[in-house]
Amino acid sequence: MKLLIFALLLGALSFGADVAGVWHGSFTPERPDGTQEKEQSAYLALKQDGVKLTGRIGPNEEKNFELTKGMVDGDSVTFEVFADGMQMKVSMKLKDGKLEGVVQAEKEGEEKRKAVVNFTRS
Repeated sequence: MKLLIFALLLGALSFGADVAGVWHGSFTPERPDGTQEKEQSAYLALKQDGVKLTGRIGPNEEKNFELTKGMVDGDSVTFEVFADGMQMKVSMKLKDGKLEGVVQAEKEGEEKRKAVVNFTRS
């Protein structure tokens, strides 16, 4: 019986955090010299099926882009987005009810950019 309870708990933990829903927050790009640009608004809508994530991200509900390769692993959230000619890899952690992390972006193998993202569930 104890083994069954342990197996069920272990299985539940492997799914990771529940991050489904609509999130609003900020996006702060960094210049190539490491200084930060002006903070901008950000929108994130996530659907979760176990460890798999789908959804949309962008500056607002009207302008957003489909995310791909979305995964939840414990408190870590990762996905990719292709928008405005840039391939972006997003990596965030769920901490105290907020998603916080970074976006690494690359345009056609040349221009590389980074941004800090912070979201609170709406």
